[in-house]
Amino acid sequence: MSAPRKSAGQLANVSAIFIVASGCERYDQTKSTAALLARLFEDLVIVGGDPSWGQYGRLIECSDSHGFTAGLECAREERALIVVASGDSSWFPADLLLGLTAWPEHEFVAPSIDGEGSPSCALVQCEAALAVLRAIGEKGVSALSSLEALRSKLDASVIEGDDLAALLGTRTSIS
Repeated sequence: MSAPRKSAGQLANVSAIFIVASGCERYDQTKSTAALLARLFEDLVIVGGDPSWGQYGRLIECSDSHGFTAGLECAREERALIVVASGDSSWFPADLLLGLTAWPEHEFVAPSIDGEGSPSCALVQCEAALAVLRAIGEKGVSALSSLEALRSKLDASVIEGDDLAALLGTRTSIS
């Protein structure tokens, strides 16, 4: 694991990868998520999205079907928090995102939705995730399907129940 670097209150030992899937409908909310990730993480890779979002992090142009691989290859740290904005869901509470980064290490960590790992955000070990994506061939696979594939193939920890409630505080859902 790389040693944390000193920064202005940002996490420096976990990269953030924000994938803005085509068809993401809530522009202002999605832009707010990009701004939040920029405040929380020293290394932010934004896949897709508006060109002006380069102010928040390193912007890479890539289709949904290659976004995960491209984002993970650009990550500077061994672990990355992947956040997918898709459809009309693009809001994530800061407590949840920070809580995922502090969770005991597994190859894949995600909050639970109805007993399943969330298809919209997860913390992953970059090399393990890249190996899976390369083995299954990510081409033509949506961003959400890529997260589901990682959850099923990696050593996964799903956060649920009281643990999830503690991360969410008073909120009852992540969308």
